Amino acid sequence: MPKINPRIKSIDDLLGLDAAEESPIEPTPSVSLPTKNTIITLPPQAIRAFRGHPFRLYEGDRLNDLVESISEHGVLNPAIIRKIERDEDGFEYEMLAGHNRQNAAAIANRELPCIVKENLSDEDAWIYVIETNVLQRSFSEMLPSEKAAVLALRYSKMICQGRRNDIIEELKRLENPDEIRENPTSGTQCHRTKSRDILGAEYDLKGRAVANYLRINELITPLKRRIDDAEFPIVVAVQLSYLTEQEQKMVDDVLDKSYMRFLLHYNFPPFSTGEAKAQRGVGRREIGHGHLAWRALKGQIPANYPYTVRVVSDILESNGSSSMATVCAGTLALMDAGVPIKAPVSGIAMGLIKNPGEEKYAVLSDILGDEDHLGDMDFKTTGTAKGLTATQMDIKCDGLSYEILEKALAQAKQAREHILGKILETMPAPRAELKPHVPRIEAFDIPKEFIGAVIGPGGKIIQGMQEDTGATITIEEADGVGKIQVSGPNKDSIDAAVAKIRAIVAIPEVGEVYDAKVVSIMPYGCFVEILPGKDGLLHISEIDWKRLETVEEAGIKEGDKIKVKLMEIDPKTGKYKLSHRVLMEKPEGYVERERRPRPERGERRGRRDDRHEGRGERPARQPRRYEHRNDEQAPKEFNDSLDHNNDVE
Repeated sequence: MPKINPRIKSIDDLLGLDAAEESPIEPTPSVSLPTKNTIITLPPQAIRAFRGHPFRLYEGDRLNDLVESISEHGVLNPAIIRKIERDEDGFEYEMLAGHNRQNAAAIANRELPCIVKENLSDEDAWIYVIETNVLQRSFSEMLPSEKAAVLALRYSKMICQGRRNDIIEELKRLENPDEIRENPTSGTQCHRTKSRDILGAEYDLKGRAVANYLRINELITPLKRRIDDAEFPIVVAVQLSYLTEQEQKMVDDVLDKSYMRFLLHYNFPPFSTGEAKAQRGVGRREIGHGHLAWRALKGQIPANYPYTVRVVSDILESNGSSSMATVCAGTLALMDAGVPIKAPVSGIAMGLIKNPGEEKYAVLSDILGDEDHLGDMDFKTTGTAKGLTATQMDIKCDGLSYEILEKALAQAKQAREHILGKILETMPAPRAELKPHVPRIEAFDIPKEFIGAVIGPGGKIIQGMQEDTGATITIEEADGVGKIQVSGPNKDSIDAAVAKIRAIVAIPEVGEVYDAKVVSIMPYGCFVEILPGKDGLLHISEIDWKRLETVEEAGIKEGDKIKVKLMEIDPKTGKYKLSHRVLMEKPEGYVERERRPRPERGERRGRRDDRHEGRGERPARQPRRYEHRNDEQAPKEFNDSLDHNNDVE
């Protein structure tokens, strides 16, 4: 049982908190108690995160559990913060220990009790940040970048100082106030062996592993995140650490995988402004105007829309705002293509004429090129019937008053609503379906056991479907099902491919009518294929109501199409009973021919020894003698009669 320090009477004494009328308690020689601290309660938003905090915050269920606990009970353990000079963002405190509690308290809308550290150096602050996480979590549970940060700090020169031991002792007492530890300083040990060997022994790591983690700490933050996400192994990370910061950024840019679901290409050729020159790449104007139109429209694409949409705007003449023309024309193009946008968007450019020093001014709507050149403002606004989606302003005057800005926005709103009305007159709503010539993709799932049937031996089935339909079919197994994507240049090719796949995975149902294909003719009927890979017998008696001697009498031959109805599936054999005549009108006065009843089988005959029971004992059979006089003479005493009644009893 740990010894209790008799000098420590309360948690306030342990933390060195300011008491109203109590004198400070002197520490025992074996324990260095912290200096005087204060505890305050602050909103979580009033504390900035530690600059360069290397540990990830809680996510998912772990964060939700913490938020729920704080919402119900509040923050039980105070965080540790340090007081700083007011920074550019207005913060006076910086978080040292308690980033997850701060995040959860902000979500739960609860205040955060904090222990304030004053006059704390950056080196000491780093020790608080690192050691609190080491004490609260297992080193093995940390991410690679977090392990690297811990080892890098302890490998630095300050690990050999006694100051670190004092801070660690304080943090340990915060976790368990009743336990008193006497640990030797690490300064005496650093001279006996290598520092990395000391660290390796503490965390059960070899010296080489410690060296690798120290190299990882030299990476930029984005690459550390990639290591934590296991995008590449630690060996590769060590090699990347020898690159410069700029080179590491280039590597990160290459590894970055981003997807854009909406693209807008804005082409502004020189002839649109009456200039005769070669087009040598994209200029600043094209980039700015195109990005404005892209921002105006991108928010109207549904989040769950499965396609990537690309809109191309070719400007033929620039007289007014070509970017606003792109927005209006882009809305019509999306609706005409069948893209289910959330709402149509319209845009207009506003201008201003104002002499310096005069109060008179004029706000212009839909400015022309000359008004843009000679005027004092180019104010572009885009939006739906509910509000704005994008704005951009260029001014040549010293500034705009609130009155001018208010009038420009109100006038722009009236103009946008007018243009929006004209758009809706032309196209009231997006097309219900994509145009037939629009490339598309259709995705659906099939049962796992049908993946092989769709692919076929050596890919024969899936390749045949692609050749027949012109569509591209991809299939993979994920989450216990087969995920299929069918892409094609038009709707007809995709529909044909999907129909073939659904036919393969379809399960025949009793009572359904199928367009079957005759695959072979037999004397007793014909075999037909009702679904791909699923054949059944159409008996000769089920072809027509009249009696047929041969299948040919019905005019059926191989390759013909015939409608059949699935009447029954044999539960034992799985064979299909098909009928064609039930789909035909029964002839008037037709009488079903009675089938001859099958005779009942008697009792099974007894064993061979009991056959002659009651007939007396049969005399022993004498061996036959075969005496051949020549090859043509039959054996003597040979009886070829099949009438066993002639046997002598």
